[in-house]
Amino acid sequence: DLDSFLQGCIAAVRHDAEEKGLDLILTTDTDIPTKTNNVNGDPYRLRRVMLNLLENAIKYTEKGSVSLTTKTLTTKETTISRIRFEITDTGIGLSTEEQGIVFEKYRSGVGRRAKNYEGTGLGLPICRGLVEAMGGTIGSKSELGRGSTFYFE
Repeated sequence: DLDSFLQGCIAAVRHDAEEKGLDLILTTDTDIPTKTNNVNGDPYRLRRVMLNLLENAIKYTEKGSVSLTTKTLTTKETTISRIRFEITDTGIGLSTEEQGIVFEKYRSGVGRRAKNYEGTGLGLPICRGLVEAMGGTIGSKSELGRGSTFYFE
């Protein structure tokens, strides 16, 4: 069920967040039936994307919080709801230029500011590929020095 899935993802990264003194917050839209088994999507791919985004948020956040929020999105054309997963942090954020290339391969870190953060630059492009393979979309919103929100649905 969705609730167990979300709790499992939070549990998987809790230690890393606690080591950095970060608050780890889970907020679930009350319109989402969290005990449902009718969530479409490959559980392996969903977990890989979720963990990668949570791990990145923790990596690039030195103080404050990382939150995972779920929202229900329904279009007028259908009664089927889409779920948006948002991972928001209070980390170093991204410039407008960085936001335009962050999902490209081998874009490790975010310029000179991120030289202390290790990575291969493959995580976000892999996330994009996994989300798109399930028919979804992925994106980000960020403000330099104020944190980022990465989302997929």
